[in-house]
Amino acid sequence: MRFNFKIQQYQTDAVDSVVSIFNGQRHYDRITYIRDLGKTARKTAQMSLVTPDEYGEQLDLMDELGYKNELIELTDEQLLHNLRERQTLNNIRLSDNLSRQLGRCSLDVEMETGTGKT
Repeated sequence: MRFNFKIQQYQTDAVDSVVSIFNGQRHYDRITYIRDLGKTARKTAQMSLVTPDEYGEQLDLMDELGYKNELIELTDEQLLHNLRERQTLNNIRLSDNLSRQLGRCSLDVEMETGTGKT
């Protein structure tokens, strides 16, 4: 089986629209975070963080890496302004406020998949 990918302008435009919501956010070129491993000197833990992986091997979750997104430095007013600006450009009804069902700013992005379905 061979996959043939091509750049679709409407998909690029959709990505650009989502990214534009965060205009003004500072760019970070490396990961900066602190991972709290807790107190690892104690050998008599009440909870085990060892679980089998997909192959049945024992996986110590304390040895796994963790990553997170950078904090959004934009204010709610800046995010809402950027969102409304993009909604205006795309002829979408303006939001009264930020949706927060899934975090600081929840965005629902829908686009045509090329199959006639969204």
